[in-house]
Amino acid sequence: MRRHKWAEFLPFSIPKRTPYSDGAYAVLGRAITYIGEFESQCAALSDFIGIDNDKNRSLNERFREKFLKFVHDNDLGDHLEQMTEDLEDGRDLKKTFKKAQDSKRRIIKEIPVDKKQDLDKRESRKQFIDEVEESVRDIATADAIINSISILLTKETAFFPKKEYINEYPEKIVKWVVNQ
Repeated sequence: MRRHKWAEFLPFSIPKRTPYSDGAYAVLGRAITYIGEFESQCAALSDFIGIDNDKNRSLNERFREKFLKFVHDNDLGDHLEQMTEDLEDGRDLKKTFKKAQDSKRRIIKEIPVDKKQDLDKRESRKQFIDEVEESVRDIATADAIINSISILLTKETAFFPKKEYINEYPEKIVKWVVNQ
């Protein structure tokens, strides 16, 4: 009996496992693991600065607004800008956090569903990995900012990384996620 493409989405369907799909899903798993770490950082910062926020949705609009207000009210913008000036969109915190939120949703809800049946094809696998990579980079950029603010607030300047490390951080995370 011939299997139709729509059968992949029927109830009780089980995605096909191959060495290629296992590698792609390992990348996706590391991306989701990293999202969990990032969410923990956001929740810890929310607690530290007193943002009453749903910890499971740390990048929601409410968090972004309160976080931006906190940065502005405490004159942290100039310090943050100096540390993150080389990050893509690092100067535009609202845009950076919105991109990270959209990327998180894309990794968890869109990429796995859109690409699951094509992972044995080289071009589809590359597209899958490229989408995960782009999304992780967006999240890691926001994470670099969250971590920088956390360190600024603790005033532990002895532990503050060099600007170069902060600016390289997103690429280090991307490599950890996508290199198999």
